[in-house]
Amino acid sequence: MSWIDRIEQAVEETKLSKLKTHWSGEIYDLSTIEKRITFLREVRNYAKGSSIGSPIELADELCSELGDMDSQECCDSLDKKISWEQIKSMHSSDLISFGGHSHTHPILSFLSDHDLKQEIGISLRLLKEKGNIGPVHYSYPEGLAYCYSSKVISLLKEHGVKCCPTAIDGVNNSFSDPFNIKRIIAS
Repeated sequence: MSWIDRIEQAVEETKLSKLKTHWSGEIYDLSTIEKRITFLREVRNYAKGSSIGSPIELADELCSELGDMDSQECCDSLDKKISWEQIKSMHSSDLISFGGHSHTHPILSFLSDHDLKQEIGISLRLLKEKGNIGPVHYSYPEGLAYCYSSKVISLLKEHGVKCCPTAIDGVNNSFSDPFNIKRIIAS
C-alpha cells in the first residue's frame, strides 16, 4: 500500500474519536466520517506542503497512533496496484509507455541531496530491473512548480531521463522545455 493508502485505512478503521498530531499540536475530532475526511485533507496538505522527509515515516507514526499496525497490505481491489508482469505486458504495446515517479512519493525539491539521489535512483532501478523499462519519462510527484527544481532536473538528466510532465496548467509548443511540460488539467 502507498503511504497515503495506509493512513486512509488507519483513519477509516481507528476506534479513536480524537487524535493530537505532533506537527501542529492540534487535536482532531475523528467522531464522524466528515471529520475524518477533514483530518485526511489536513494530513495530505501537511505532507505535500512541508519538508517532512519521509512520508512513509509519517504513515508509520500515524498508523501506530491510530492503532493500526498491520496496514502494509490491502485487500480492497480498488487499492491494489498494477503488477510488474502487467507493466511489462502493457509496456510492450505501442500504445502505453511507463516512466518514473519516485520511490516513496515525496516532494523532490524538499529532499536532501542524498535522499533525492535515493528516490530517483531506486525508482529508475526498479523500473529497469522489474519492468525492463529504461529512463525516458519521469513525472514529478505533485508536479507543481515548488515540487521540483533545477537540481532535480539535473539529476534526472544524469540518469538519462528525456522529459517530465508537470501538473502546471498550460499548453506546450516545439520550443517548450521538455522538463517543464505543461498539461491541460481536466476538472
